Amino acid sequence: MISIIITSFKEPETIGKCIESIISQNIKYDYELIVSAPDIETLMVAKSYKAKEPRIKLFKDPGKGKSYALNLIFKKLQGDVFILTDGDVYMSDGSINNIMEHFKEDNVGCVTGRPVPQEHRSDQYGYWANFLFDAAHDLRKSLHDAGNFLECSGYLWAFGIMLLVTCHLTLLKIQLCLTFFRKRDIKLDMKKMQKFMLKMQIIGKIG
Repeated sequence: MISIIITSFKEPETIGKCIESIISQNIKYDYELIVSAPDIETLMVAKSYKAKEPRIKLFKDPGKGKSYALNLIFKKLQGDVFILTDGDVYMSDGSINNIMEHFKEDNVGCVTGRPVPQEHRSDQYGYWANFLFDAAHDLRKSLHDAGNFLECSGYLWAFGIMLLVTCHLTLLKIQLCLTFFRKRDIKLDMKKMQKFMLKMQIIGKIG
């Protein structure tokens, strides 16, 4: 079974499309989909999808940050593989099955995806968003191909439950988890991972 966790904060405008991008896939595995948010607005939008997909579960977290919320959620999950994403991320079709295929390989403990901004390169912000995300992907790919340590994209990554049990529930920062996996010769796989779209947030003007 897969546990898919969407962590969100004040994203009522994007959470619906995020959920749709998951439940519209022809997922070959049994799964549960947990939507975690501290705000009622986001959770109310997520609740409207429960009639269409009863496997959706809502979790009102205390608003103390993503890592704190995940520590609470992980204790309640039923899956053998955890897939983590955010409320402003839209997965491409087939991405869940693609992620699970990688876990069939020996010693693969963690899988990551490739974020792609929705903004077009034609304007200044879109140009820099695409430039930086492409650069991050190229760096991850070169490190992966060389067999070196790399960090997953925090927008979409997955790992097996046995790794969580082994490393301890408090190790929820991506960097800490990946360092733990690396020291135990557990592989991170990003081969042939499908792209997924990210709704970018403008946090400042350039120039």
